[in-house]
Amino acid sequence: MRQVLIVHGWSDTSRSFRPLVEFLRAHGYQAVTLWLGDYISLDDDVRIVDVAKRLEAVVREKLAGGELVTPST
Repeated sequence: MRQVLIVHGWSDTSRSFRPLVEFLRAHGYQAVTLWLGDYISLDDDVRIVDVAKRLEAVVREKLAGGELVTPST
């Protein structure tokens, strides 16, 4: 099954992506949840570097646990 990663933008929550996840699953994709945290920030109190570090840690955890696979080229 093909995996797809959906990353939402600033000041959004994961709830807004539920319809997209269901659509992708219905069409043969595996949408793996990479939960970094839900928050709405309009004050820029979270820096992009913070999000990048957390994303890297979660991806490594998912790969180590077998929930994600490294794509082949």
